[in-house]
Order: sequence, then structure tokens, then C-alpha cells
Amino acid sequence: MGQVILELDDVTLRKAAELAARKGVPLAAFLAHQIDELVAANDRYERAKASVASLFPETATGDGPLAVDDPQRFFDRFQQRPPSGSARSWTRDDIYDRHSHRQAESDG
Repeated sequence: MGQVILELDDVTLRKAAELAARKGVPLAAFLAHQIDELVAANDRYERAKASVASLFPETATGDGPLAVDDPQRFFDRFQQRPPSGSARSWTRDDIYDRHSHRQAESDG
């Protein structure tokens, strides 16, 4: 395990110490846990991004970052077609139509 020296402004240090005290842990343990959580969240984000790139190869460029910076534009593209390799032959409307049809049969 390594050690790190941090420089924090007085206000941030005081607030972090207060948070650690409320949780009943030493400040160093509190900060270590927060950094662990940040790294884990970043790992989840990177896995999700790689998963999207595998479903939508055209969004990956060069070293792999997603080319689609605007989430709305990305989802609009997703709505227009299923992911690469998808054999989906149904639409969202098909599912709701079938559900409505089954519901009507069971009511009648």
C-alpha cells in the first residue's frame, strides 16, 4: 500500500474531517475510501463505454473514445436502428400491441 501527501485548503480539510467524524472513521481512512470509490466509478464508466463501443462500432475512433459527445444524438441514432449484430425483428410498439391483445383476451 502506498502513501500520498495531499494539500487541501483549510475549508475543504475542515469539511472532510467533519464528514469523517460523522462516519466515525479517521480522516485518512475516509479519504482513502472516497478515492477507492472514485476509481471504481471510473472503472464502471470505462466498462460501460467499451460495451457501447462494441454495440456501436462506428462510435469508436482511433484509440477508442466514443465519438458521440452529445447523448441525445447518440440515443437518436440508437432509436433509428438496433445495435450492430442485433437480430431484433420486433419494435417497442409490437410488444405493447401483443400485451394489449393478451390483456383484451383475458378480460373477454
